[in-house]
Amino acid sequence: MSERLAVGCVGIGWWSDVLADAMQRSGKFKIAACFSRSEDKRTKFAAKYGCRAAPAYEAMLEDRTIKAIVNTTPNSAHLETTRVAAAAGKHVFLDKPIANTIAGARAITRACCEANVVLALGYQRRRESQFRWIKRAIDEGGFGKLVNAEANISRDRLGKIDLSSWRYSAAGMPGGVMLQIGIHYTDVLEYLLGPVKAVNAQAARLVLPGENPDVASLVLEHQNGALSTLNASYASAS
Repeated sequence: MSERLAVGCVGIGWWSDVLADAMQRSGKFKIAACFSRSEDKRTKFAAKYGCRAAPAYEAMLEDRTIKAIVNTTPNSAHLETTRVAAAAGKHVFLDKPIANTIAGARAITRACCEANVVLALGYQRRRESQFRWIKRAIDEGGFGKLVNAEANISRDRLGKIDLSSWRYSAAGMPGGVMLQIGIHYTDVLEYLLGPVKAVNAQAARLVLPGENPDVASLVLEHQNGALSTLNASYASAS
């Protein structure tokens, strides 16, 4: 059995536990350390996953036994936390979206390229079995010429929204529902139909309080000429 890859986790929240559980199930990773600005969060995470709670992010980056960082910090912290990790020679798994802006995304990509480290993004939907099956069928010619695809995602957040969370603020998650959950399916549509060359979009706030769009629609033009649509909403039948 190959040696497990030692990783450090930064940005301790509910999703960090989901990823940590997956890493443990895989048997391919060793969670060596964790860091959050909250001492309580990092202490509890360390106890749950049998790792050490680092007193500072820099301490985790200075540990040469740690080869990669699993980064689930808020979007606004992605650039700086990834930049310093890359500079320290650590590979980075960065939860989606890569950044809040195109400029930020390019800066993150450039930092990892220049440091010659792997940058992986948390778009797990394309890895689901149904999309892998569809992709194989497309590649084998089972669907003929692709001209159109449609994706829809909705979740009921009414009554569950926490307006103090960065996820529901325009500064923390510009684009609202589309940047938070819809973006998974921009990745799936690109995976199935190929690169996108143009996008038209419209968004509205119809259900949730606050300042961010909770309903959004995209029309995507792919390089092969196919069109796809994507609808994302925080209003659902439930």
